[in-house]
Amino acid sequence: MLDIGTVQHIRDGHIKIHDNIDFIEGETIHFKDAKKDVFNAIIAGIGYYRDYAEIVDVDISRFEDLQVSVNKQKYFGKDGLYFCGYWVGPTGQIREIASDAQKIAIDIAKVESHLKNYT
Repeated sequence: MLDIGTVQHIRDGHIKIHDNIDFIEGETIHFKDAKKDVFNAIIAGIGYYRDYAEIVDVDISRFEDLQVSVNKQKYFGKDGLYFCGYWVGPTGQIREIASDAQKIAIDIAKVESHLKNYT
């Protein structure tokens, strides 16, 4: 766990941890035990092994972005999909993950704010 604040969010129930996902349909997650639930964000903690990115059904060109920082990614946030911690920068992996996470959170907040203004 890289962020101690995450543990508190899990304890408070703001973040739920699930496994055994069967498939995703919009904001609805269908589980292998036939249960389903609606989520406004999904975070897949897949570790540092890049080949696990194959669980995401997107064009392979999206993964070319992972060779550069999020500031230079042309697909950053496209279709609500963000990657955090894949690019190993000169300042170190942990620092890059923290930086990526903050940029992703800011972008999601902008998108959510924009959506609320149109609903």
